[in-house]
Amino acid sequence: MYKTISQKILTIVSIVFLLSPLVLLSSESDFESAPQKKYFDSLTFYTNYFSIDNKDINKIASDFGFNTFNPKGRYLLGINVNFTNSNDYVVGIDIAYNYSVQKINYLMLDESNFISNRELRYRIGYAGVNIGKRFLLPTTMFYAIPGLFIGYGEHRINVASSDSYLVYNWNNLDYGLELDTFSTVTFLKHYTIFQPKCEINYILSNSFLLAFELGYVFSFSNIDWKNLNIFSSQTIIDAPNTKFQGLTIKLGPKIMF
Repeated sequence: MYKTISQKILTIVSIVFLLSPLVLLSSESDFESAPQKKYFDSLTFYTNYFSIDNKDINKIASDFGFNTFNPKGRYLLGINVNFTNSNDYVVGIDIAYNYSVQKINYLMLDESNFISNRELRYRIGYAGVNIGKRFLLPTTMFYAIPGLFIGYGEHRINVASSDSYLVYNWNNLDYGLELDTFSTVTFLKHYTIFQPKCEINYILSNSFLLAFELGYVFSFSNIDWKNLNIFSSQTIIDAPNTKFQGLTIKLGPKIMF
């Protein structure tokens, strides 16, 4: 599946690059003025491949009877807003996340033969600010923005279980709680993250660019995995020091204002 996704991304990139000369030739004045124009604001939508290790996440999913994820790597969707001053210094906000859901019917391995509906919701994401400096490369068709991202990242996994045969009655809505047939648990680990990176922008027109970025996420966390509920949170005993780090590759269109 991941190989297929990668092939599709490469195909889209190839088509964009092949068609870009037509875009530029159709607006020659924009092409001539693009390197000289001072862009001040930009909005980028991107796909981000994050080469994170999923071993500990897969352990949680497997323990509750769910399918495991790919051993390494996640695809995140993201949005970036940058502001550039007259000296080409860049300050911006970056947000990226991945949200996945699994649902299963789980047979309890005891004498009850109880079947429960189980649902797993896994979210990985980060948000923060980035700073950098923009340079026009000698080809005049590319901008480079080396910089640094600083922010917050987290793993959050919610597992819910309920009686598959339970039917609620409006006149007795707490019936499920009385039978103790519904339960939920949330596991959370969060981080402070740092990401040195370099973004390359390919100029398609005066207001439209293609952004490609390469970076590496480093993380720090002095807080263990926690089990959250509506009343309190508890530290999970013997939990591993799960890392939030890896190579990042971003690709997406950038709109200039």
